[in-house]
Amino acid sequence: MSSDGRMSPRVVEFPAECPILDSLPDLPVRVLLISATGVEPEGRRGLADRLERTAESLGVAEGLVVEERPLLNWSTDCGAAGERFDVVFLRPGEVPADDDDARVPAVHTVGGLLGMFGELRSRFWLLDATVPDPHDPDLVYRSEALCRDVVSRGGPPAVLIPPEWGNDRRLLFHQSLLEWSLHDAPLDVAVSRATGHTGPVPVLFLPSGRRHGLDLGRLLEDYRSRIDGAGVALRMLSVELAALEAATFVNEDACAELSRDATIWAQSLEVVKGSCDEINRDRDPAGWSRLRASLDQLKELEDNVGAAREAIELLGADVQTAEEPS
Repeated sequence: MSSDGRMSPRVVEFPAECPILDSLPDLPVRVLLISATGVEPEGRRGLADRLERTAESLGVAEGLVVEERPLLNWSTDCGAAGERFDVVFLRPGEVPADDDDARVPAVHTVGGLLGMFGELRSRFWLLDATVPDPHDPDLVYRSEALCRDVVSRGGPPAVLIPPEWGNDRRLLFHQSLLEWSLHDAPLDVAVSRATGHTGPVPVLFLPSGRRHGLDLGRLLEDYRSRIDGAGVALRMLSVELAALEAATFVNEDACAELSRDATIWAQSLEVVKGSCDEINRDRDPAGWSRLRASLDQLKELEDNVGAAREAIELLGADVQTAEEPS
């Protein structure tokens, strides 16, 4: 149990590495809901609508995309091939069993999920499997075995919902887990806070490493580093431009235009810095919506400064040619 009285998940760790967890997160956060037909009494749109309403209530609607696909054959044939989905909520009904051992998931389920998560670059997934009899050890073990097999073979972290939970609690857990993840809580903390104060508890399957969850804080780390780099590039641009303007045969109109642009870019960088400071200070989910727009602005600034430095090199080459004796 955590210090605030909430129930902590049962954690199972593996030495396997999940390469996607080392990569930089991206925005907007993308969530894929894969449901078997008939899993949700209120209709398959029910959970997707709940997740979207959760995002709206947090002010993060533009920073979150929720897609829903039917479960076809436990692979990227779910219709999402080629897309990025940071989180996958899998609601498959009952996990198919191996022909020879009811405690073991069918081989195609493990291979299909590994391929799908790799294709989608998923950072974690949740298994909300239907167990007709939560006291049947074979059915319960099969769901755990599926999570264990996927994570132990290099798949992303998995969250397994207890088979004893009712439908309402399951739906609330999905919403709460997403909310705490958008607050950038580590996965174990997000699961604990979403679980509440009564058992039974979810099981959390973790690969090696410490970056478990959406890991959105890394975007701010990279953001600040890029801002510093853009400032250095702008200062170098000013030095190079001043040297060029002192040349005898320089194109004065082109230099004047570059000088005006450099002033505008410096002002733009100050706006980006202010946005970064604000998002870093608040650290609320709504900030991820603002961060995506600010990152796009920073990328445009980086591209403009890079193009300007190339233009200065070309102007410098023209000056050198003009100064050479005929």
